[in-house]
Amino acid sequence: MSDEFIGRGEDRAVEILCKLFPDYEVLQQVHIKDLIQKSDFNNLGPQHNKHKHDIVLKKGEEYIVIEVNYKHGEVAEYKWNNVYKPLLTFEGHQTATIEDGECKHLFQLRNGIHSDIWLDYIDVIEALRLNGIEEPEA
Repeated sequence: MSDEFIGRGEDRAVEILCKLFPDYEVLQQVHIKDLIQKSDFNNLGPQHNKHKHDIVLKKGEEYIVIEVNYKHGEVAEYKWNNVYKPLLTFEGHQTATIEDGECKHLFQLRNGIHSDIWLDYIDVIEALRLNGIEEPEA
């Protein structure tokens, strides 16, 4: 059994990002230790050093780290804004969040099922834009 947790909207976001960023490797559930310096990782406490980032886009040495936040609480928001995002930014990585409160379709279920619609693309693109992620070069 896997210890990975894939949240609502994450798999659909991955499908969309694969199409939007065809020259990037799209990775899921990337451990924090793989994205920051060993010394910074060693300074994290046990409540932070097990974290896995939802989606990472990788092209050469360029990384875009994306968190898909469906019903994340204040603790998760605090950790992102005060621990992970500063460390990732220090490493030169771009960061973004796809927030449930800012998406109109990506997290919606009809009869318990998500219908893949083109409006999901708008939600993902708008989240990237709000986070300052530029359109990838062709």
